Amino acid sequence: MDEKESRGRKFFEEVDPSRGLYERDIDRIVHSRAFKRLSGKTQVVTGRESDHHRTRLTHSIEVGTLCRDVARKLEINEDLAAAIGLSHDLGHPPLGHCGEEVLNDISREFGENFEHNRHTLFIVDEFEQKYVNFPGLNLSFEVREGIIKHSSRRKYEEFDEEFDFSLHPTLEAQLVDYCDEICYSYSDLDDGYELKLISLEDMLEELERFKKLFEKLKRKFHGADVKLLFNEVLRRLMSESVNNLIDKVLKNCKEYGIESVEDVRCAPKRMVEYESEHGIWISELKTFLMKHYYRHPRIVEKRNRYRDYIKKLFEFYYENEEKLPKKYVHMIRSGERPRYRVIIYYIAGFTDYYFLNKIREFGLL
Repeated sequence: MDEKESRGRKFFEEVDPSRGLYERDIDRIVHSRAFKRLSGKTQVVTGRESDHHRTRLTHSIEVGTLCRDVARKLEINEDLAAAIGLSHDLGHPPLGHCGEEVLNDISREFGENFEHNRHTLFIVDEFEQKYVNFPGLNLSFEVREGIIKHSSRRKYEEFDEEFDFSLHPTLEAQLVDYCDEICYSYSDLDDGYELKLISLEDMLEELERFKKLFEKLKRKFHGADVKLLFNEVLRRLMSESVNNLIDKVLKNCKEYGIESVEDVRCAPKRMVEYESEHGIWISELKTFLMKHYYRHPRIVEKRNRYRDYIKKLFEFYYENEEKLPKKYVHMIRSGERPRYRVIIYYIAGFTDYYFLNKIREFGLL
């Protein structure tokens, strides 16, 4: 994507001669309040059980960096890819995926649903307030399109007129779903092992690809520390996934004669994918993580407890709207947005720490 061909921003701004369009988008994302709050939102494990496991912030940095690296190898727009990668989780609620699940359940009671990609777009378009002459961050069309269309599994009817879901997004946007998957799959394995929720024995028994590489490196680095061997296996497996992705994208682009952004948009399928054999490995890894990490009794127990707390907090605010910050009360009483939606959006912005403070403050524990 050549930024000179961009569809631009919703609100007119003078061109910055010292920075490109997507460079400015990166800066706006990184300096946003929503991006800062990601440091207080965990990926899987709720609460700070370790100073080293990923938060939404560190994960977003990993994804943005990988998107940039892959884009460089493919010789496509690095800044656009990085901007979409850095912003892809801005709309995630607190308390891991259970936060999104509960807010979605509550939304359904009012005939709607809550989904973090949609909420991310709402944040960058409206909720972030940093400029005097327009709402939101006024990001470029291509970054906004990437936020709402990077996942091939979802379509949003309310945005179809602007973004046209019959067309694929840019190649830079298509990268994000896969870079995200690579980052969280290997980092979750790392975090689970670090937190002693996943054992090396289970990995060696159930992940054949992991086992072969681990045994090979164990012979090569005889007497090496087990954790260092684990790190080396993880690093090499991740590199395999990245290189497989790059090779397959190049093959697809050659096969389908992709020479322009328009070719990408109108192609019979998305160009970004793994070779089929490697896709099987990634599926095996995700199945393993579901069994041993995401459904670990410690994780499930916490998740169930916090699900109840989220429901209680929503009900408390719904019955006591005066406890909301003034701007949210104004949204409700002015009729700008329904009460339930304002409360859901407010809770979605919480960090884990702020959420637990509110629960204690209102005596909901």
